[in-house]
Parts: sequence; C-alpha cells; structure tokens
Amino acid sequence: MTAACSHATHPIYVPRPYPAGAHYGLTELADSGYDVVGLDWTIDHYVARAAVGDRVTLQGNLDPCTLYATPEVIRAEVAAMLQR
Repeated sequence: MTAACSHATHPIYVPRPYPAGAHYGLTELADSGYDVVGLDWTIDHYVARAAVGDRVTLQGNLDPCTLYATPEVIRAEVAAMLQR
C-alpha cells in the first residue's frame, strides 16, 4: 500500500514507511503524504524530529535488543523513550 491508501477504504490500516538505515530520506517521507513514519533504533529521535518537524507522527526507535532484557528493563526503556 502507499500513502494514497484511503482511510475510507481501509479505516483500520495506517500505512507507514519504515526507512531502516535511510535517515537521509526522512524529510522527503514527511512530505510524501504519510501520517506516520517509523524509525529504526539507529537514529536519534531529536534528529528525526528536526528533519520532519510536525508534518508526521514518528513511531519507534527502541533498540530491538532491548527485547532480550528483563520485563523491568523493557518497561524502563519504553518509559524513557516515551519521555523524549
């Protein structure tokens, strides 16, 4: 699906690109019609927000290796991510 996917025809599905390793393309993605852009864990969220401004919602950037940690550590990392 593309950014042109209609909420009327797919009301639950929200298309969002996940440009893993493609930080250089965030500005273009913010202008491409998507509402949400997924981030991989290698980009600082402040850098990503500066690139896209308030044009899109940013999703993610938790290091997937965190999922090997204890539940307490996972909760702490998610809470810290949400506070940024």
